[in-house]
Amino acid sequence: MEALKSLAKPFRRNDRGMTAKGAAFRFIFSQVRLAAVLLPLAAAGLYAENLSFTEFGVAGDLTVLGQVGANGGTSEPNVKIKGFTVFGSTQSAYIGIVPGNGNVVINGAVSVSSGAYFASTSTFHSARAIYINDGIAGQVLVKTAGGYLDWKDGSALTGVSDWTAFPFAAGFSDLGGGWQAVQYRKIGDIVYLRGAIAKISSFAVGDVLGTLPPGFRPPAPVSFACLAPGGTAGINVIADSAGQISVADTIIGHSAPERTRADLSVVQFSVTP
Repeated sequence: MEALKSLAKPFRRNDRGMTAKGAAFRFIFSQVRLAAVLLPLAAAGLYAENLSFTEFGVAGDLTVLGQVGANGGTSEPNVKIKGFTVFGSTQSAYIGIVPGNGNVVINGAVSVSSGAYFASTSTFHSARAIYINDGIAGQVLVKTAGGYLDWKDGSALTGVSDWTAFPFAAGFSDLGGGWQAVQYRKIGDIVYLRGAIAKISSFAVGDVLGTLPPGFRPPAPVSFACLAPGGTAGINVIADSAGQISVADTIIGHSAPERTRADLSVVQFSVTP
């Protein structure tokens, strides 16, 4: 070290009256103190690229200790990152953001467990980039009185929902053979059913054909006479406020096949109380 070599030179006073020997020992002492700080950091995997500490790296874990109110706060946080920040790999250019103080790029996935607050607008590259776990196809998001978004039937906006396959109970199915499949839809506040249903055996009073979802149910029970496709007999069905479509009575047909099928196209009712 040059500082040690200088100790062998003749002593002379500097401009402030300090001898060269005293200045040398002061310099060495400052270097020893700096080494005492850097060596433990280096052993922990932290290193300084230069003495100004403008850049450093961490090989391993980095823990920042602090306590809001004692060592940190709104004006003096425990960690201050005021420059342009990139998590993950760097790029020659960044989509939708420019390098600038306070801007952050995350090249990887982010998991937020305690909620997030966005003070300004946010941009997604496409609607398909947004995935929400709950809800069902055809529903739309509507703002509630509490300020939250909630799923509502699509007809809440358009007044017309798509034809949807009827949710059969066990033992029931579409009649097939070219007959219309059983479906339901809503126009305004009116629910419509269409299609022919079949059962493996003869219909019986109390049979539940299927259950309509919330939003497609009458406020009180309503009944309908449903004939067998191509026949003169059939069943009386009831749609109730729980959404169940069930057999209330049977009309004895002239042949066994007429007792196992029915056309539900006559079923329609209002959902308004």
